[in-house]
Amino acid sequence: MVALNNLAYALAVHRRDGIREALPLARRAQALARNVPAIADTLAWILHLAGDDREAQTFSAIAVRGAPDNAQMRLHAAVIGAALGATSMAVRELARALELDPRLEKDPQVQALRTALGRTGKP
Repeated sequence: MVALNNLAYALAVHRRDGIREALPLARRAQALARNVPAIADTLAWILHLAGDDREAQTFSAIAVRGAPDNAQMRLHAAVIGAALGATSMAVRELARALELDPRLEKDPQVQALRTALGRTGKP
């Protein structure tokens, strides 16, 4: 199931038009390991990349609940929240992600998220 999850992520993120192939793999990994936060996060991120932020939010919440100290999962939750217009939640998740891992400050996703939020992204 870990290999299936990693393959799904790699296809979605690194291969042009890989999302269509990645989504069924990520769903299968999630079905096999419902309580694994990293797998829920992968499915959430692929759903986000596919444009389904509503469903992505469900799996992102599962991931964050299961691994509350994972900065990358918090960042994904912030990006998905911002895409849904949940600005205050996105700001909180971004702040927590940066608190957990200040190195994320250099991540282009953080800067893009702050731009999308229309401010520094700090509560």
